[in-house]
Amino acid sequence: MKHRTTVRNREVLLLYRFRDTEIGRQLRAVAARMGIMCKVVEEEQTEETLGALLKLPGFASGSESGKSGASEQDNASVQNDTADRQEPKPELTRQVMIMHGFTNQRLGEFLQNMRKAGMPVIPLKAIVTPQNVNWTFRTLYEELEKEHEAVQKSREGK
Repeated sequence: MKHRTTVRNREVLLLYRFRDTEIGRQLRAVAARMGIMCKVVEEEQTEETLGALLKLPGFASGSESGKSGASEQDNASVQNDTADRQEPKPELTRQVMIMHGFTNQRLGEFLQNMRKAGMPVIPLKAIVTPQNVNWTFRTLYEELEKEHEAVQKSREGK
């Protein structure tokens, strides 16, 4: 009898802006063949931590009981800080793929299978690490954009 593995122990792709796209269909097909779970990240979820999006133990979703793993005092200070700013955050416009739970070998296989399927390179991609699991999706997105721009500039300079 097979036991269902929890997200914590399973390979997961967090996919942003791939819905209803050819690359999204190809990506989900490659993932399905390899038994990799895909989870769509919606615009309204971009302020949640990666841990919450992956439903990892110790991380509560912002939509669950209004908390995201923070104490009431932390939530109050965040709410006050947010109330002071009131500036809308810009929409995240690029596709992002975030990978969780992959061994080095499986990551290599996955990327190789993407190439074999003729898929284009996905410039904004990352692996969930102990350092970024507490970051919001938006924070990781912004870091990936900065890194991508830096790589593009260095290529132009050569």
